[in-house]
Amino acid sequence: MSSGNVGIGTTGLAGTSNAVNLTTSGASGAITVLANGNVGIGTTNPQYALDVSNYIKLKTPNCQILGASCGGTLSDSVLLTGSPVTFYLLKYETVLYNALSLYNTSTKRITIPVSGLYYINATAIFSSGAGTGYYIYMVKNVDLGNSTTNGGALYAGTIASSIVDGSGYATAQCTAIVPLNINDYINIYVAYEQGTVGGAYFRKGSSTTVTWANPVLNAYLISAI
Repeated sequence: MSSGNVGIGTTGLAGTSNAVNLTTSGASGAITVLANGNVGIGTTNPQYALDVSNYIKLKTPNCQILGASCGGTLSDSVLLTGSPVTFYLLKYETVLYNALSLYNTSTKRITIPVSGLYYINATAIFSSGAGTGYYIYMVKNVDLGNSTTNGGALYAGTIASSIVDGSGYATAQCTAIVPLNINDYINIYVAYEQGTVGGAYFRKGSSTTVTWANPVLNAYLISAI
């Protein structure tokens, strides 16, 4: 058009100079590109870099895993020892969803498929007597297996951690919003600090439903970088 606008499927283009408007079946504003660079889908007047006037579907890395094994066993409870402190690798078991294989089901850890800013939350369930401390660690690019001697390496790679003191059943959880690069990986470890009892039990929980007594791992990509 003489104004510099380009229209496909329309002769009456709304917009400013050098705008592009694509329509289908007479629908105005199927795709609109304004001179300021804003792109609209379903609108002829996009107010943002991308302005969509309907629902969108995105394929992004995300996962939710239920239940977990500890110390290499799938039993319902595992006694954690605290003298010396042992760091137990936590392996979440039952995949509810796992877009773009964010959770590696072979290595039992989060493996980053695309660089970006990620949200990660992990929980673990314990039980013991009074005077006990339970730890959970979220660790980047450190793979120790079950270790009593490499706490320094684990601490150096820790991006989030939490401790719960108490007796009976307790949930420890840690959460991180962290930039990660492609092929980075995240392991979850649990540990028991020796208290007035001989040890603390890690509880496997249910592998089929989300309950208060169920270890859960959630993660998703917030934005690519």
